[in-house]
Amino acid sequence: QFYITNDHKFDKGPLAVLEPYLALPFASVAYFDGEKGRIVRKNIAYANGINQSPDGKHVYVSELLKRRILVFDRNAET
Repeated sequence: QFYITNDHKFDKGPLAVLEPYLALPFASVAYFDGEKGRIVRKNIAYANGINQSPDGKHVYVSELLKRRILVFDRNAET
């Protein structure tokens, strides 16, 4: 089981240039439960780093283009 960040949505064309330049919130966080993966959080402006709290209750995501750290409660369903 693990979380990953999808740091941007586009890798080609004009939107690949505009997405980081305009800080467009097209990045996401996905969770893999050992059998299947799913997107658990959308609308992040360049999700470029992820970690969890020592007790495993929170997930921290670096939202690079907004210069902030997002904190989420860890939940088996979300």
